Amino acid sequence: TSSIQDVAKAAGVSISTVSRSFTRPDLVSAKTRKRVLEIANELNFSLSRSAAALKSGRSLRIAVLMSGHISLWFTASVIEGLNEVLHAEGYDLLFDIDAQESAQLASVGVPIIGINAVKPEERGFSAAVNINDEQGSTLAARHLIALGHRNIAYISTDRGVSLSFSVKSRFNVFCDCCRKEGIEPQIVVCKVDHDGHYQIGDVVTQLMS
Repeated sequence: TSSIQDVAKAAGVSISTVSRSFTRPDLVSAKTRKRVLEIANELNFSLSRSAAALKSGRSLRIAVLMSGHISLWFTASVIEGLNEVLHAEGYDLLFDIDAQESAQLASVGVPIIGINAVKPEERGFSAAVNINDEQGSTLAARHLIALGHRNIAYISTDRGVSLSFSVKSRFNVFCDCCRKEGIEPQIVVCKVDHDGHYQIGDVVTQLMS
């Protein structure tokens, strides 16, 4: 059975473009959609998915709502992890659904799961899987202190990110943990250029000095 990944690879487009070709054709050029549909037909993608849905009563598709750009490392890692597990079970990932569509899904009992989401209950999510920022930072600080280190540096960035609440929480907890042991961590800021590249050289210079 062909998957959405197979169609995307054969057509030379992204998975989201394949998804849009079926669900939001207005967002895809006529030429691209024609190519995607032809390849999907050749690979028996539509027929296999429709047959599976009719037989099981399941769509075999999972919608993903992203709060940040798809190219960000966190977003990309989440998608990669989801795809690794879901693809093996015959599911496809579907992107680009808005708040209204999300509300409609919730109204018909489709579960909505948040990943590292702020106040998931208020957003109407069924559940959420979150990183424990406090525990992670505490373990990191305690590990360094237990090794006998007293001169500790914390490397941060100067850019705003979609998970700023999480980044700030880690920073505050790490610093508080060090200060309770009489250690004042030195904060080293790593600048990020417009292309998202970290200026590591500047960080090394600051640490060495």
